[in-house]
Amino acid sequence: MMFSCLFGVGYVIVRYRKNMVLKRLNATPVKAIEFLAAQITSRLWIVIAISGSVFAGCDFIFDFYMLGSFWNLLLVAVLGAMSLISLGLLLSSRSRSEELTGGLLNLVT
Repeated sequence: MMFSCLFGVGYVIVRYRKNMVLKRLNATPVKAIEFLAAQITSRLWIVIAISGSVFAGCDFIFDFYMLGSFWNLLLVAVLGAMSLISLGLLLSSRSRSEELTGGLLNLVT
């Protein structure tokens, strides 16, 4: 689940750059920070929702015992997702082609 943050954000930014979507966004009132915040927020919500549903489904099916706090688990999940999102943004901001980005993301993984 967490590596979808890395690949999801990394490929999207490079594909947008390659298809000139980022240049077209300059003509709109959307600022660059708003675009990046939307990318980060959407990916974070998707990963947390999917990870939570997988955790709840496994708890329902396997009925395991949770040691520790659910809040600590949520905190670790959010911090892990944010770190991989930022790593994906870093790699995608420096590379121009999808092939190079794919290789770099696989190398990091």
